[in-house]
Amino acid sequence: MNHFIKFQSIVINTIRITKIDMDCNKYCIHLTNNNINGFFLFSSGSIASRDEKIDICKDKDPYDYKVLTDWINKLPQ
Repeated sequence: MNHFIKFQSIVINTIRITKIDMDCNKYCIHLTNNNINGFFLFSSGSIASRDEKIDICKDKDPYDYKVLTDWINKLPQ
């Protein structure tokens, strides 16, 4: 299986996909974020990271929607 999905304006490494929410005519792809922001002061501190998400709508992004649908359908059951 290909480790990348090529959309019109972005290429996604599938290893970064944590989940895909499927609604009627819309996908929401949740990706892990490799960036960690924070600071440490005297052995204590804070680390923050937020996940990214990409919305793909059937009406607005028909090409990308089809690419993702085809990729999902090729996944093993």
